[in-house]
Amino acid sequence: MKSTFAVLLFSILIISALKVPAMGGTTDSTKAKYLYQKAKKLFNEADFDSAYGIFKDAAMQYKLEPNWEEQADVYNFLSGIAWKMRIMDEAKAYCDTSVSILVNNNADTLHKLYAKAYHNYGTIELLNGHLKTAVTFYEKAIAINELVPNTMETNLNNNYNNIGIA
Repeated sequence: MKSTFAVLLFSILIISALKVPAMGGTTDSTKAKYLYQKAKKLFNEADFDSAYGIFKDAAMQYKLEPNWEEQADVYNFLSGIAWKMRIMDEAKAYCDTSVSILVNNNADTLHKLYAKAYHNYGTIELLNGHLKTAVTFYEKAIAINELVPNTMETNLNNNYNNIGIA
């Protein structure tokens, strides 16, 4: 009886020691993914202020347990929110970080996240009044979006629409 109790107690201690305290025992990568998905949902609901804070938290988590594609996407979202809030220096810095992650992980130059970054760069340039530069970035995004499978049609529509605005 005592040995059964001791084994049970030992097992409980081992199991609890393996769990990470944050979010009820999840790993850093699980927490990062949870934050990423929650922030994307808020972004899609146009709750940019809430999404911005959560994307920043997700970026910190991905530094602990990197998934480079989601990490690059987090920085693309942060860039998009920053230019919506007209914080242009941050928007460009986040976009630069996203591209840096893609380059450092040898992502294919036709990776859909490059297109997203080029779209963000184009919008930053458009909002800063640099229309020719904006068009150049939108054209780069279009070139990728036309070639990459599983790219949403709305990405192309947004890029063409913004060229029309510029």
